[in-house]
Amino acid sequence: MSLKSYSFIFFLLMLLGGLSAQPVLTTAGQTPAIGETYVVQYAEVQIFDPGPTGPNQTWDFSDLTLPFFEIQFSILAPEDGVSSADFPDADFVWLLDEFEAYNYYQVTDTGLDLIGGASGVPDDILFREIFTDSEDGLQLPATYLDNYTYYSAFTSFFFGTSSMNERNGAVDLDGYGTIILPDGTTYENVLRMKIVAQTTLVPIQETQYAWILPGQFVPVMVYTFDDDDESVPSLYYSKRNIDTSVEQVRVAAFVAKSGTRCATTQAYC
Repeated sequence: MSLKSYSFIFFLLMLLGGLSAQPVLTTAGQTPAIGETYVVQYAEVQIFDPGPTGPNQTWDFSDLTLPFFEIQFSILAPEDGVSSADFPDADFVWLLDEFEAYNYYQVTDTGLDLIGGASGVPDDILFREIFTDSEDGLQLPATYLDNYTYYSAFTSFFFGTSSMNERNGAVDLDGYGTIILPDGTTYENVLRMKIVAQTTLVPIQETQYAWILPGQFVPVMVYTFDDDDESVPSLYYSKRNIDTSVEQVRVAAFVAKSGTRCATTQAYC
């Protein structure tokens, strides 16, 4: 075999190795464990550049100085959320602790679906959203260059009033690589997801950039802005608290419990 042939084979193997190395989100990996908690740094941001698209990027936000304040996210069993009786098909709850906001998710054969939400305390529920068409905003498996649309329909209940609403969204996984957070923490092999969504009742378009680490439900960083010129753009970055006792009871148990509803093991949002 000639030197040229060896060179070509070496180049081909390097190319295939690079392709196989790009991160993939799967349902098994992105489904969180009951009891997971995350320390989150949150801030409003007036000017922010999410950086370039494409493969093998380095998104360096270590020079970003903002007045961050600390909040916590938690993953709960469905019965531990407020208004849980309204969401009998939920497999886990994403709680934004400081805001008393409970988001109910279902593990399905196509990903993780948002099926409703509530805010408040058991004796004083301020707000509820009950989905008649669940929001499949995290369709799995997913990897770089995947894109899809989603639709949801829901009823909102707020201070004794109710309203019907619909939401349409478009998702584009537009890059992968390394992210350096404002505190210097570095994560490799993350996927960036761009989500553009709009509701029909209040036609405001919301755009999010989410940097997602395979094997972690909550994105490592999220930047959100609207087109209404009133809402202030925001940014948060998160770190999962590691608890080995929690890690042994991942919600993969829900996959087994759900039978054909979770027949495939596939990724996140």
